[in-house]
Amino acid sequence: MGRIDDLADRHVDEWAALNPTGATYAGIKGYDDQLDDLSPDGFAAQADLTRRTLASITEVEPTSESERVAKEAMVERLGLELERYDAGEVTSELNVISSALHGMRMVFDLMPTEGEEAVANIAARLGKFSAALEQYKVTLQEAAAAGHVSPRAQMIEVAKQCDTWTDPGGDNFFHGLVDGLQADDTLTAELKRGASAATAATAAFGEFLRKTMAPIGRDKQAAGRERYQLASRYFLGARVDLDETYAWGFEELARLESDMRAVSARIAGSGASIDDAVAALDADPGRRIEGKEAFRDWMQALADKALVDLHGTHFDIPEPVRRIECCLAPTSDGGIYYTAPSEDFSRPGGCGGRCRRASPRSRPGARSRPCTTRVCRATTCRSHRRWSGPSCSTAGSGCSAGRPGTARAGRSTPSGSWTTSVTWKTRATSSACSTARRSGPRA
Repeated sequence: MGRIDDLADRHVDEWAALNPTGATYAGIKGYDDQLDDLSPDGFAAQADLTRRTLASITEVEPTSESERVAKEAMVERLGLELERYDAGEVTSELNVISSALHGMRMVFDLMPTEGEEAVANIAARLGKFSAALEQYKVTLQEAAAAGHVSPRAQMIEVAKQCDTWTDPGGDNFFHGLVDGLQADDTLTAELKRGASAATAATAAFGEFLRKTMAPIGRDKQAAGRERYQLASRYFLGARVDLDETYAWGFEELARLESDMRAVSARIAGSGASIDDAVAALDADPGRRIEGKEAFRDWMQALADKALVDLHGTHFDIPEPVRRIECCLAPTSDGGIYYTAPSEDFSRPGGCGGRCRRASPRSRPGARSRPCTTRVCRATTCRSHRRWSGPSCSTAGSGCSAGRPGTARAGRSTPSGSWTTSVTWKTRATSSACSTARRSGPRA
């Protein structure tokens, strides 16, 4: 191995120790019983690691093509991570799609559940949930005091998500998690205590957002040009002309609205509105799938077909990543999302999260296009995962993959948006990965 490979290995080893939830997302063993330090010092420690690695790697010359690619990817990602941290984006980020809270909640979806050690890890993490949220409160308040705060509307909506996750009469995530686990009496008691504590802590965090953070939150959700430029660079891995991009976006919106009206007319007759078409689909028994297992099977068949159709036409997909495991999400507050595979692919990528509960009736017509889109984007993520991180970036609304070099699958970003650094682990980049062929500049 070359020096860049050594630096990458060391960086990811140190990163995993600072980011246990990210380690689980990446499939790095040894951290499944821990949670991240979400205090200001914890975020600062991750930034310091990134700063040290960036300083070291800029002084090293690559000795091979693979090292050149690895160095370019590391410098680009690590540099942007530091820009985001220094701008206050990392410590203040809070929205219905991405936050340290979502990363902690979703990490349980990816944890093994069979065997005493696996169940003990879940119990340990549940036991640490309350302390982590207390640390996160301090971080959000310090960021706000420094002038970095998320929009009020997002805080209120996240508080509502906390209500949903902790609803004693409905979709209580934590108790639903432990109810399905097999353990002896002692461990079962620990699981139940942890679930109760995590439930109480999450409910209290929702109240903290409502009463403490929302009153000082930003009035507008718009980021502003400067912040948006940084966010777009981080998301896309490239600088784009924002004026040109927005103009194209409005053109695409007009085209899509025209297509929607045309499809609505085909479904519900000439002059029908989109609402008319939705009502017609809802009223047609042939457009429904009865039962959560049937919906999962339909989603799996769609994902499999999309992969077959995409491979060799729009993408060259390496064999290890030609599998997406479709499940039903353990919460009911979001849409379809994608979770990346472990670095050794022993855990496949997943669309939707682990199957625990779901609404009994789901309409395929309302899911087919979004799911196909997710499959396509997840494929892009996975094809490039060896040169990028496993970080998810928007659970709730689905996969937000975007470019060669950034895995943004089914987001919740593992705590603090630092997960992309795992990308350069030598063992994750040791074999060649085919480059995805996009069918057009705006694919």
